[in-house]
Amino acid sequence: WQSETSWPAVEFLVEQGVIKNSIPCPTCTLPTKLVKVSVKERRDGYAYKCTHKVCKQRKVLSVRNSSEFLLKFCRTSLNDLIHLIYMWSLSESVKNTVAKTSCSKKTVISVFRELRHICDWKLRYERAGAGPTLGGAGKVVEIDESCFRHKPKYHKGRTLDPRWVFGIIDRSSTPAKGYMKLVDKRDADTLLPIIEQQVKPGTFVLSDQWRAYNRIDDIPGLDHGTVNHS
Repeated sequence: WQSETSWPAVEFLVEQGVIKNSIPCPTCTLPTKLVKVSVKERRDGYAYKCTHKVCKQRKVLSVRNSSEFLLKFCRTSLNDLIHLIYMWSLSESVKNTVAKTSCSKKTVISVFRELRHICDWKLRYERAGAGPTLGGAGKVVEIDESCFRHKPKYHKGRTLDPRWVFGIIDRSSTPAKGYMKLVDKRDADTLLPIIEQQVKPGTFVLSDQWRAYNRIDDIPGLDHGTVNHS
């Protein structure tokens, strides 16, 4: 991102598969070529060109046409976008990112929000099709539930009803993996189906002595142990 031109940024994004080597020409539908162009012609220094004689228009298209993410931030240079993705991957705050990059606070917030949406979609997509993803043969997962209460500051605002969150943590990988879900009840009929859906057979499930967990041994392939907090 410190390069004076965007050419290295484009080449890096092509290597990572973010920018494609070719896209169909919107006129003739034949594949275009990714070529270097002047910055005056396209600010990114690269473009898709249709070179087929049968094409009447032979359009020159922006490299951002191959990525919905890049299209959403056309006013931000590719160098800056790579820098922002890097800062986000380090869990940097918006304030620190604005100080370390040449981007405005509004841009940083927008890019960070979009990256969170992409990860949220990816996790939902993989979870929907992959089945249980936590634990495995010889591995341990920990389960627990917590109550979250919203108390109005300075006695102003509404007091919301307490909400229970059920969580499963697998520390066998680095970083640890987890699953959390809002639940209306903490009974066995609510929690056990979640455990069965998210935890792989052969896993040792560790919990406290909450009575809803007494039936975990009934789930095929799972072993259960408890910790006495008292």
